[in-house]
Amino acid sequence: MNYDKSQKYDLKTMSKIMDSIADSYLHSLATVVKGFKKENSELSDSNVNNELASHHEIVDGVEKVFERMDPVSKEIINNDFFRNDRKFWWIKIYPVSTYYRLKNTALREFLEMYIQ
Repeated sequence: MNYDKSQKYDLKTMSKIMDSIADSYLHSLATVVKGFKKENSELSDSNVNNELASHHEIVDGVEKVFERMDPVSKEIINNDFFRNDRKFWWIKIYPVSTYYRLKNTALREFLEMYIQ
């Protein structure tokens, strides 16, 4: 699922797109950290290097967006999609309507910067 900033997306759709980006990021980060061990010995070194470069590109892309994001938006995206260990982390911080308004803003901010 891709994001097209010329279209209007609802919160559910943007969340699905963000889930996909977060999954790719976490997989790529794990691969980069492990040094990308070859699972198939038939892969040539150039194929391994190309795949590792692709993982680096995903990790770098997400991290560059995080560097540019508003701190509140960054906190929401990080807690809702990348950490995901505390489902209602926001409940003592924001009223429900405020949280969903901020989440909507955070998703739009992240996705627009990510696709540039």
